[in-house]
Amino acid sequence: MRFWWVNHKQTVKEEVAGSYLWSPQTEANGKRSQFYENMRRAAPGDRVLSFAFAQIMYVGTVQDFARVAPRPPEFQERGRQWSEIGWLLPVDWTSLEEPVRPKDHITRLRPLLPGKYSPIQPVSGNGNQKAYFAEIDPRIFEILARSAEASSIPAATQGQDAIIQIDNALESAISRDQRFDVTTRRQLILARHGQGQFRLRVMSKHKSCWLTGVRSPALLVASHIKPWRACTEAAERLDGANGLLLAPHADRLFDRGLLTFEDDGSALLSEELPVGEIERLGLAEACSRPSQSFPEATCRYLSFHRKHVFLAKR
Repeated sequence: MRFWWVNHKQTVKEEVAGSYLWSPQTEANGKRSQFYENMRRAAPGDRVLSFAFAQIMYVGTVQDFARVAPRPPEFQERGRQWSEIGWLLPVDWTSLEEPVRPKDHITRLRPLLPGKYSPIQPVSGNGNQKAYFAEIDPRIFEILARSAEASSIPAATQGQDAIIQIDNALESAISRDQRFDVTTRRQLILARHGQGQFRLRVMSKHKSCWLTGVRSPALLVASHIKPWRACTEAAERLDGANGLLLAPHADRLFDRGLLTFEDDGSALLSEELPVGEIERLGLAEACSRPSQSFPEATCRYLSFHRKHVFLAKR
């Protein structure tokens, strides 16, 4: 279990109500940030301290690994300087009966703060600029949260539902987008579920599950390689090269970043997949079976999947 600290004064209301945290993937200038990279390091069961308005008001428990997702629409104008595509981390929040001010404990906290990537300034206790999501010593969590009473927050969403709400908001926006005719809008919405024109285009390129070889169309899912919610252009959502036919259990692994593919067609399993699960799913042999290389157009999407969806060890 890891312990984390989030500085989110701008968006604390929305993130706590929605049971999530969201960050861009990079800084506005395109440079990587360890504070954003940490979103992909957090794992289910990790604990989080919420810092806003100079105090800790909530503590959270990470419910799932971070998923690639656009900036939540409820942020409205806040964060317009951030990139539109980022990481969404499902977190179940509880509120403290009495908020805790880190400044009041800075003498005890100071020797425990990280020398690099500290969420607060060790002298003043003020939040560090640009420090969003930082790993902290478990003793910091003990000092600031364990001794305080906490109560559950009735949240609008829980865990994976935060992702569904973002998808619903995107679908609603597409249905109103006058840049596209009615037929195109319908096809873009159907593509969210691997249906319609997108499915037909994927099936024109693949005749069976890439991993298992299952051929019955009724048993196959047309799965986006670059997730539907992460596509920045309509063409990507309907592009057959951005899709694979997968059996339902393989699709689930692929969608959750526990399985991906190299350009040569070979399967790559995440180290986050619990030991023995791939055997229980009956996929061990399929994952070790030689395969054929993907077309160049599909490789471009697979590169995105390996970098932004696949749960590589960090």
